[in-house]
This record gives sequence, C-alpha cells and structure tokens, in this order.
Amino acid sequence: MDEMNARNKRQVANDNTTTRTEQQQQHQHRPRVDFEMPFITPQCTAMEQLKKLRNPPPPLNHALVTGPIDGIGKAFAFQLARKGLNLILVGQNLDKLKDVSDAVLAKYGKTQIKTVVVNFTGNLNDGVRHIRETIEGLDVGLLINNVGISYLYARFFHEVDSELLRGT
Repeated sequence: MDEMNARNKRQVANDNTTTRTEQQQQHQHRPRVDFEMPFITPQCTAMEQLKKLRNPPPPLNHALVTGPIDGIGKAFAFQLARKGLNLILVGQNLDKLKDVSDAVLAKYGKTQIKTVVVNFTGNLNDGVRHIRETIEGLDVGLLINNVGISYLYARFFHEVDSELLRGT
C-alpha cells in the first residue's frame, strides 16, 4: 500500500512538473505585440507595453472640470492645478466660478484658467456650443465630469425620460 501511495505521489508530482514545463514553453512561444498605443493584452505585461511605447502621448495641458464650485469638483480643480494643468472650469454661477478661479490662482499662480457658464438643468445646446468655442484650439487632455443635477424626485438614470434629460 505504501508503495502504491508513493507511486501516486510521484505521478502527481510529474503531472505538475509537466504542466509547469508546458506553461513555460507556451509563455516562451507567445507572440509579442507591437503597437503604437498602450493597451492591456494577455501577451504582454503592462511594463512591457510601456517600454514598447514608441510615441508617448504629449503631457496634458488643459483639464476641463464641470461642477468645480465646491466639494469634489473644487478639490479636483486644486489638485489638477497643483499638478501643473491649466483649467477650464464649467459651472452655472459666474461669481462662484470666479471665486474658485481666484482661490486656485492665489495658490498656483502659473495656472491659466478659463471659466464657462452653463446651466446643466436647461437646454444644453447653447452650453455645449459655448464650451466648444472656449476650448477650440486648446489641448484638453482630461475631462472631470462632476456636474450634479437633480430632478423633482429621485429617479434612476434609465427611468429619466428624454424630455427631462434635455430640459424641455
């Protein structure tokens, strides 16, 4: 009986070794991916992909932040300015946008800031057009879409009808 157990253990060990050896061979014969943009593939690790990146993206110049008047949006504006990004702040109250803009400039004086007034609860066509005009020609590499809107009563997004979404 002991001899049979020992034989079974050797067989299991051999099976495991074979499996590991086969895995190593498969790993060695995997095709390598050559690419221009970073993305995750089963063939390459993230570090390999970063090393292979031939044309790294340019550094971010501008970040557009919606809802930057207080809370998380305001914190994002300060953190992005701290990282050296120029800001486009989009909110519905010009005075409050100016207050945030002044506070960011007081702390991070080299930051360039543009403000755009948009009422996200109404018809968005004019607001989107105004945002497009403001960012035209700028290298906006980051969007923090933090604007908060509310309805007359709580609803799940998929329950909101298109008229209410458009503000009509």
